Amino acid sequence: MRARPGRQRIIDAYVELLGERGSADFPLKLLISRADVHHTTFYNNFRDFDDVAEQLMEEFLQAARSVWEQLHGMRSVSAEVSSDVSSASISFVSEHREAFYALLASDLAGEFKQRWIQAIEDEFALYELVLYSSDGSPANLTPTELGYHIHALAYCTVAFLERWCEGGFAETPQEIIALMKRCMNLSTEKGEMRYVGLFAR
Repeated sequence: MRARPGRQRIIDAYVELLGERGSADFPLKLLISRADVHHTTFYNNFRDFDDVAEQLMEEFLQAARSVWEQLHGMRSVSAEVSSDVSSASISFVSEHREAFYALLASDLAGEFKQRWIQAIEDEFALYELVLYSSDGSPANLTPTELGYHIHALAYCTVAFLERWCEGGFAETPQEIIALMKRCMNLSTEKGEMRYVGLFAR
């Protein structure tokens, strides 16, 4: 078995220590010791302690974007973009629980959540979207109103993921997907029209 590169050992050790301690309140010396690397290996790969979290965050977000990109060729013209992206995000986090927990426990948690929200919004922006009501008719929304709906969906997706993580990932991904759909239907009523989802035209 090939040894992991020093950089990967450092990132893995960072994730492990955050999982054990629940915060990034540990010295660089401990991280280097856990990774079993030399100080020079650390500084050849990272500027400083915070740079470990920054690189982990960038890798995590890029991997999530790659998952969403796989949906592009599979989605039909009437497919529900909001459900697809949210479901793919939940499944992705389920497969990368340790890294997700580490990022939420890191000193960059706030930045991570904001960038995660923005990444989902950017994915939605790739499509010409329309909001449909429960009777199957398109809601007559201005671009500004649609933008608020998109932001709310992205924010709620990240909030659900954070709560799921805080609860120790007790539910299955399928249960979280179903729960999020039910909660969104309850929380986005507009007159007599109930939110169904954002669809590609």
